[in-house]
Formats: sequence, C-alpha cells, structure tokens
Amino acid sequence: MIPRRLTEADADWGSWATAYHTTIVGALEDLLFRTVPRPGPAPLDDRPVVVPEAVVDGSARWLAARGAGDLRSLSWAARGYAAAGDDEAAGALLSAAAVHPGYAELVRGASRDVAAATAALAHRLDVVDDVLAAVTALAEESPAPEPPTGLRPRPADATDRDRSRLLVADLVGRRGVPPLATEAAERAGCELVAGCRTAVEDYDLAWFAVAVRGLVRLPHLPPRLVRDAVTFLCTQQDRSGAFGAPLVDDPVERLALHREWTVLATAALVEASEPTT
Repeated sequence: MIPRRLTEADADWGSWATAYHTTIVGALEDLLFRTVPRPGPAPLDDRPVVVPEAVVDGSARWLAARGAGDLRSLSWAARGYAAAGDDEAAGALLSAAAVHPGYAELVRGASRDVAAATAALAHRLDVVDDVLAAVTALAEESPAPEPPTGLRPRPADATDRDRSRLLVADLVGRRGVPPLATEAAERAGCELVAGCRTAVEDYDLAWFAVAVRGLVRLPHLPPRLVRDAVTFLCTQQDRSGAFGAPLVDDPVERLALHREWTVLATAALVEASEPTT
C-alpha cells in the first residue's frame, strides 16, 4: 500500500507509484503461485480387469447342472471352468457330452461361432470330438467374408436393445480382424456405455451382459469403466451360481430367465478375464 500523503502530493507520481506497486505485487503473487507445490492430476487408473475365479467357476457349475441342454450352455460352462483354472472339469464336461446320443443334434443346432469356440477348447484339452471336428472342418472350407473396418449397418427402426445386440454381434464376429476404425470404435463405446446405463435402470441383465461383451473388445475405453461394468455384473450372482433375480412368479419362466442371464453373464465374464479384441 502506498502512503496516501505521497500519492496526494503529486497526482501523476501517485498514479505511477500505485501502478508500479500493483505490478510488483502481482508478479510476486504469480511467482508464489507457480512455485508452491500443488497436487497434480490424479494418475490414470489403468489396472487390468480381474474377474474372480470363484464367480466364473460358480456360473460354470450352475450351467453344467441346469443348462438349457444346448451347445451354447455346454460351451460356456466348459469355458467358465477353464477360465477358473479347472481344465479337468472342463475336459470332463466336454468328454461326457461328446458321447451323449443326442450330441450331434446339439452341434447341428448351434451357431458357427459357438461350434468353433467349443471345438477350439476341446482341442486344447485333448478331448476327442469327431462331431465338432467335422463341423469346424466344413466351416474352414467356407470361411466367412472379412468384415469391414467400419460398423455394419443396423436397422434404423430397431430398438436400442436390439441395436446393442447387433453391435456386439458385429464386434464378436470380427475377432479384431480387421481392426475397427477409430471413429467407429469410439461410436460403439459411447453406444454400449449408454446401453449399460439403460440396462441397469431397467434391470435388464441380459442387455447389460451383452454390452459388457462389447466393452471388453474396445481397447480404447478406460480400464476403470470396463472394470466397473464387470464388477457390477459379478455382484448380480447369487449363492447358487446363477445370475440375476427375475421378478416373475412362474418357476418355469424364472428358471428360463436364470439360464439366459447366466449364459450371457458367463460369456461376458469369461471374455473379460481373457479379452478378445
């Protein structure tokens, strides 16, 4: 502060002195601001996604005992065992299925991707499966066309739920080849995150699990976001190993929903534990 008696004696000098004093004070304040240590930005939380083995083991056991009797339930039960580190249980499950009288019918009713994934696991576990081997041999003779680098078009009148399902099917089917273009990957990430939010609000666990399968295939997403989605999904498992709490009274309908949700949740968690882009 400049003494008033000095500034009043000469108005011009007083104006200069006040301005000069203010400049010096401002410079010192700025210097002090830049030299005082301040906490920097929070470090990026890039820890990898970790799925508890007990979760996928529990869902695998539930599916092995109460699955829908199709190759999809069988395949994800075996892959759940393998993801939990129990190759012996996975191999035993596939071996028992391969000699079942109705096994060929199960394989014929399965999608190409399910059959291929089951065959790959059977081969890794040294399980003899002539039925699957024949199916995958035919698939190798007529490989699917290479997908585009952009997202495949989806019906404009489809619901948000169906659009998410078709988007994830596109991501799953391409297996990272060719890599999805950056703009398309960012658009897919935004859509799937929004889908997760709506699925939680509506408690649509099937939609949420499908969206998680898509999230783990988008490496540009922050790991924390994917971890939070996976953690939420894990919390939806009950003590029996099934996922979700269907709000229906009919026990047959409730079991059907449990099966569907558990298959989809197991698929999402297995792929989250072994990311496939």
